Amino acid sequence: MTAVVQLTALDDRGREIIAELEERTQERPREISEDGTREYYLSAHQVGVDGFDSMLDRIDSDWRDHLTRTT
Repeated sequence: MTAVVQLTALDDRGREIIAELEERTQERPREISEDGTREYYLSAHQVGVDGFDSMLDRIDSDWRDHLTRTT
Protein backbone atom coordinates (compact mmCIF):
# COMPACT_ATOMS: atom_id res chain seq x y z
CA MET A 1 0.00 0.00 0.00
CA THR A 2 1.27 3.47 -0.89
CA ALA A 3 0.29 6.85 0.49
CA VAL A 4 0.87 10.06 -1.43
CA VAL A 5 1.73 13.16 0.60
CA GLN A 6 2.02 16.60 -0.95
CA LEU A 7 3.74 19.48 0.84
CA THR A 8 3.54 23.06 -0.37
CA ALA A 9 5.63 25.78 1.28
CA LEU A 10 3.75 29.02 1.89
CA ASP A 11 6.84 31.06 2.78
CA ASP A 12 10.59 30.84 3.38
CA ARG A 13 10.11 29.10 6.74
CA GLY A 14 7.98 26.48 5.00
CA ARG A 15 10.83 25.77 2.58
CA GLU A 16 13.23 25.45 5.52
CA ILE A 17 10.89 23.00 7.28
CA ILE A 18 10.60 20.85 4.15
CA ALA A 19 14.38 20.87 3.70
CA GLU A 20 14.89 19.76 7.31
CA LEU A 21 12.24 17.05 6.95
CA GLU A 22 13.98 15.70 3.85
CA GLU A 23 17.32 15.77 5.63
CA ARG A 24 15.99 13.92 8.70
CA THR A 25 14.08 11.28 6.72
CA GLN A 26 16.37 11.02 3.68
CA GLU A 27 13.12 11.08 1.72
CA ARG A 28 13.15 12.93 -1.61
CA PRO A 29 10.10 14.11 -3.57
CA ARG A 30 9.04 11.98 -6.50
CA GLU A 31 7.73 15.06 -8.23
CA ILE A 32 7.92 18.84 -7.82
CA SER A 33 5.17 20.81 -9.55
CA GLU A 34 5.49 24.31 -11.01
CA ASP A 35 4.02 25.88 -7.86
CA GLY A 36 6.66 24.14 -5.74
CA THR A 37 4.42 21.40 -4.34
CA ARG A 38 6.58 18.40 -3.47
CA GLU A 39 5.00 14.96 -3.78
CA TYR A 40 6.21 11.99 -1.75
CA TYR A 41 5.19 8.34 -2.09
CA LEU A 42 5.32 6.44 1.19
CA SER A 43 4.99 2.68 1.38
CA ALA A 44 3.38 0.94 4.36
CA HIS A 45 6.75 0.17 5.97
CA GLN A 46 7.75 3.85 5.87
CA VAL A 47 6.68 6.58 8.23
CA GLY A 48 3.16 7.11 6.82
CA VAL A 49 1.05 10.26 6.68
CA ASP A 50 0.57 10.58 10.46
CA GLY A 51 4.29 10.09 10.96
CA PHE A 52 4.97 13.02 8.62
CA ASP A 53 2.81 15.24 10.84
CA SER A 54 4.68 14.08 13.96
CA MET A 55 8.05 14.82 12.37
CA LEU A 56 6.84 18.22 11.18
CA ASP A 57 5.64 18.97 14.74
CA ARG A 58 9.11 18.15 16.08
CA ILE A 59 10.74 20.46 13.53
CA ASP A 60 8.33 23.36 14.12
CA SER A 61 5.08 23.08 16.06
CA ASP A 62 3.68 25.94 13.93
CA TRP A 63 4.42 24.20 10.61
CA ARG A 64 0.79 24.55 9.51
CA ASP A 65 1.35 28.33 9.37
CA HIS A 66 4.19 27.81 6.88
CA LEU A 67 3.14 24.91 4.66
CA THR A 68 0.16 22.83 3.63
CA ARG A 69 -0.04 19.04 3.58
CA THR A 70 -2.50 17.14 1.42
CA THR A 71 -2.92 13.41 0.87
